[in-house]
Amino acid sequence: MRLVAKAIALSIFISFLAVHFAAADTGHGITISPVQKEIIISSGLVEATTNVELTNHTGKNLVGTIRLVDFKTLDETSGLLFSQAGVPSDKYGLANWMTLPNGEVVNVLNGQTTTIPVAISNRADLAPGGHYGAVIVTLGTAQQPGSAQASFKQELVSLLLVKKRGGEDYGLLLQSFSANTKNNIPSTVNLGFRAGGNVHVVPRGYVTVTDPKGKMVAKGIINTQSTVLLPGTSRRFVTILEPIANSGVSGKYKVTAYYRYDDQDQFSSKSIYIYAWRWPLTLLVLVVITGVAVTLLLRRSPWTRRKNGRQHRSTIT
Repeated sequence: MRLVAKAIALSIFISFLAVHFAAADTGHGITISPVQKEIIISSGLVEATTNVELTNHTGKNLVGTIRLVDFKTLDETSGLLFSQAGVPSDKYGLANWMTLPNGEVVNVLNGQTTTIPVAISNRADLAPGGHYGAVIVTLGTAQQPGSAQASFKQELVSLLLVKKRGGEDYGLLLQSFSANTKNNIPSTVNLGFRAGGNVHVVPRGYVTVTDPKGKMVAKGIINTQSTVLLPGTSRRFVTILEPIANSGVSGKYKVTAYYRYDDQDQFSSKSIYIYAWRWPLTLLVLVVITGVAVTLLLRRSPWTRRKNGRQHRSTIT
């Protein structure tokens, strides 16, 4: 059973990637839009509506079925896990409040775009905060009776991220922070974030590196892909640091992450320290210091004083 579950999760993750690539290529195949959409429901709204569009460039007429399910993300990998249609929603589910006004069957003619309306009921049992559902369309060729052509099936997914107003609890926690370096200025840092509230968030921010004199020498942007964190999930983000200035100073460097979520005004921050040794300059300084120290020691040594005294007496004679 574990192997089957892993296989299902992997296939779902691969299918989700395929949706992104399909949506980007509007000239071929069958595409779905939007791939992902955020919907805001105010407390006084009775029902929210949205549309999912299918565009057919396959050269064939297609017929499909639609199902409404909940989804959640897997920690770290951001893979998707879909529930079964008809299964009761969990805490952050949405399918229980979604309906299809035009029914569960859709016909998509070749060369045309078909609209699928989706309604979301704002019933009293829809709790404030985040809720997450998916519209999954299973398509196949409209095969004629007696035709020798092989039919095919394909699944396309549109994700709906709903925020119900009136009790949202936003939270973004920085759980881990590390730099991939050893005795050098880091090129990347790892940031582990967790969405601690009851609604999804998008981490934003930047990371800076300053040398022991306070000069900024590198900087990087957090979450350039705008990855969404669903409530209660964690994700590790790798931030690439770009050099912006040279520093030949050895010593303790400060690496600081400034972070927030979308729609938050103020940044939180956390710093770590690393020791970076700038070997060419450090070696030169050590050589100079060593040379000065040796010179002073030689001048003060008894052997040097006796030698200088003999040379002085010889000059008088």
